[in-house]
Amino acid sequence: MGMKKRPTIPRLDGSSQTILLVDDVGRTAEFYRDHLRLEPRDGDGERYLEFDTGDGASLLIIKREGSIAPMASVAAAGTLTFAITPESYVAWKKWLTQRQVEIAQETKWIHGGRSLYVHDPDGRRIEFKAPAGSFSNDGKPAAEVAVAATKPAKSATTAPFKKASTTTAPFKKPGTAASFKKPAASEAPKPAPEKPAKDAGEAATAAPRINGVVESILYTDDLPRAVAFYRDALGLVAMTGDGQRFQAFDSGAGRVLLLFQRGATLEPLPAPVGMIPPHDGQGPQHIAFAIDAADYDRWRVRLPQQGITIESETAWDRGGRSVYFRDPDQHLVELVTPGIWPNY
Repeated sequence: MGMKKRPTIPRLDGSSQTILLVDDVGRTAEFYRDHLRLEPRDGDGERYLEFDTGDGASLLIIKREGSIAPMASVAAAGTLTFAITPESYVAWKKWLTQRQVEIAQETKWIHGGRSLYVHDPDGRRIEFKAPAGSFSNDGKPAAEVAVAATKPAKSATTAPFKKASTTTAPFKKPGTAASFKKPAASEAPKPAPEKPAKDAGEAATAAPRINGVVESILYTDDLPRAVAFYRDALGLVAMTGDGQRFQAFDSGAGRVLLLFQRGATLEPLPAPVGMIPPHDGQGPQHIAFAIDAADYDRWRVRLPQQGITIESETAWDRGGRSVYFRDPDQHLVELVTPGIWPNY
């Protein structure tokens, strides 16, 4: 008797949206705009504000009380991980120090990657992560080592920073009335080209480029149960995990979904790669996965077949569609087609 063929599962293209619930949108938005140099795209700066984090992803900051977003009461995020290049790792460390943002921890991974950890004004952990193989054994970026082996050393060096944008902040300082005006297409800021900084003063005014949100994190009371849901019902491919503390999934487009056993990450974790700072999350959280528009109806059929109740559906002004449902820990999961944000 032949083996039963596993049904085809619609493709997940990555985690497209991260939502933060905050007490003061202006204060938190100022941190992500001024310190992390993210570009605001939409919002009023008082109730909510959306940032472009690169690669079609977005960071949405929503006021905790009286929010206009229907999912705000169940949306939360414990950790944000931003992808950075190996060449900009040292630049980010210098930049954060210059901005008086305390570096809580630095980790050198056994696979050659590195991470810097800081906290935003709401105490949320932020990680800046250079990918595996980024650094050689002597701590130098691997790309620099390869170039040095084939080319003679040059006297001139290239600064790791881009020139600062001169665009006026789209919202006022915390404590004042805030507003956001979406720029016209002709006024939209364009990425500054990479070029050497003219002096140390110029280098101190611009942050290195962020390449997108790498990791989205959910906390669970029953790790094996949550793993089975995301593996079997949603078809994500499991990667690294220990079965007790955490499990990592490939969520598409170079992005990672991390499931952590709630309460198991409250203490620092000594490891050969370096100290992992503590983190945790409470209550229902929210995560959105990108799907192809052509797969939307297939997902609507598949979810009930997996015993999953569809809680809500939304047709957005830009043409995108969302279907909402719960995972076993009552986190709000969203499958969303393109046409939601200006960058997705």
